Amino acid sequence: MNQTLTIGRILGIPVKLHVTLLIVPLLGAPILLELPLLSWLAMLIWFYFSALVHELAHALVARRFNIFSVDITLTPLGGKVRLIHLDFNPMHEMPVSLAGPFSTLFLAGICHWVGVWLADAPMVWRELVWWFFLVTALPGVINLLPGLPFDGGRALRGLLWSRLGRVRSTRITVWSGRCLALAGVLVGATQGLWVLFALLVAIWALVGGTRELRAAESRES
Repeated sequence: MNQTLTIGRILGIPVKLHVTLLIVPLLGAPILLELPLLSWLAMLIWFYFSALVHELAHALVARRFNIFSVDITLTPLGGKVRLIHLDFNPMHEMPVSLAGPFSTLFLAGICHWVGVWLADAPMVWRELVWWFFLVTALPGVINLLPGLPFDGGRALRGLLWSRLGRVRSTRITVWSGRCLALAGVLVGATQGLWVLFALLVAIWALVGGTRELRAAESRES
């Protein structure tokens, strides 16, 4: 069964929607309780726009190192770009990995500037821009965490790879990601419905990290 729907191409890269996007209303429940429906929809569109920019940044920097992209898939937690091959020079892993979160934080900076500019605007506009900032800055910061499968973990693995080898550096960054995911759940448990988001991020981190470790071990065997 095909789990994605292609909605177009950007810079020659197919962009797809994953079927799990159907659970987005559940993920957005904490925000939906605080925003009018139209504002929530606008915030959701902005979130996926920023996720698309994030993945395009990965793809464009990878292209500079002759690593080409198969497609970009948008999922409930953001998106994922598939590269034609992942076994690239570890020196390339850091710039490719960090391009995504840096582009996201750049967009968050724009939201902050707009918020300052709208300081005297009606409250509804200031609240909306605040949510735009939050749903952009939060993924940017989370993706910089130094553990796989976060982008920061990939950058850290690139640094460790030359000294420790692919498998050992992957194992260290995967366990770092697992510890950070657990810490996120503990923090989320004190924030009401936000614990749903923390749990999904933790599950994604555990599954993604395990997949990364198995892939590294299989390439070494």
